[in-house]
Amino acid sequence: MNFISAGKQNIIKVLKFPGLFLLGLLIMTGCNRPKPNGNGAVKSMEDLVVSNNFNWKTTKTIVVNIKTPVDESNQLIKIYSVDNKDLLYTGYADPVTGMIAAKVTVPTSYNMVKLEYGPGNRYKPVVVGIGNDLVYNYDFSITKDAHENVQNITATFIVYAFGASFHNSFGFQFPNVAPNQIKSVTGYNIAPNSIFSLASNGLEKKQSKATVIVYDDSWRLMPYPGKGIGVNTEMDAPFVTPDTIVMQMTFYDNGTFAPGGPVQYNTLDIGNFNPFIVVNQQRGVEVHLPNHAPTDLVDKKLLGTGDDNSIPAEGRFYKTKKNLPWAINIPQVFVWPIEKQDITQAYNNFAEWAESDGDIFPDWYEDKAGYRNNNLLYTKQQ
Repeated sequence: MNFISAGKQNIIKVLKFPGLFLLGLLIMTGCNRPKPNGNGAVKSMEDLVVSNNFNWKTTKTIVVNIKTPVDESNQLIKIYSVDNKDLLYTGYADPVTGMIAAKVTVPTSYNMVKLEYGPGNRYKPVVVGIGNDLVYNYDFSITKDAHENVQNITATFIVYAFGASFHNSFGFQFPNVAPNQIKSVTGYNIAPNSIFSLASNGLEKKQSKATVIVYDDSWRLMPYPGKGIGVNTEMDAPFVTPDTIVMQMTFYDNGTFAPGGPVQYNTLDIGNFNPFIVVNQQRGVEVHLPNHAPTDLVDKKLLGTGDDNSIPAEGRFYKTKKNLPWAINIPQVFVWPIEKQDITQAYNNFAEWAESDGDIFPDWYEDKAGYRNNNLLYTKQQ
């Protein structure tokens, strides 16, 4: 794509991605099985018929290839969502070729983004995740230099609710970053004598990939209100103010990178970071997103046992035999079902999305007419 100079004006182009939804998935027609609908054909997650190939993703990572005139390679390029709400990427084209290949993560329902010239050097996606018995919002703000080397990451986590009686912990891993490529991690909420052992730079010890522990016990973060199961899961229980944790991850400081060398922005691949829960203070028991590998400290003997159908040799992780997930990622603030209510009933199009391998209703979580049953959702202060 070529940009045309117009003096000092910002130029905004819309770049379309034909075939963006394919992603190598098997698209199911549903002709040989009952089709879920809003009249209750699917009563719960267990009723779903989901193909082996479905990855349960509501976001996709794409590479935006841009070519600018070489004499304009010093102009800052920004990539936004089409509604201008999310700044997805900022960077400069190569001064020799005028090319830039920008890796961005967008909702699967997107088929276009906006490109714009303008100042600034920060990248800030806003995504929401749902973990097992945990609802949290997260935000990564990344600073990088003119050579696309990551210098600093500010990570903000807001814990809204949890429904389990377990004392669960939460962390995440950067699959493409070695522990010695990060100088320091600060801001985590971990009590003395916790089950976690941290290295001098704040990362978890005995991990081959950079692993960050955000907090060690959700029950310490948000006090039990005296009624209901967990916190902020039942409408008749008192509301508890969500807890916010802000962390700093430093890759570059005082003129130098960490001993392991710099990390390129595209290598970081922030859209595919690996969040996980450690269950009830048992370090070896982890819950991840579908097909996201566990960390080095997981108890491998547990994989594929009970309701889990992980098959590490096939790259299959954290799905049941019916291909149901233990966790899902949502690209916006999520209104979660109240305790004991199934997501297939709270969100009318969730079942059809899952059974079509994500081809139908990729925006099932949005607040559109007929999409939600608000009487089944937690709608107190959020």
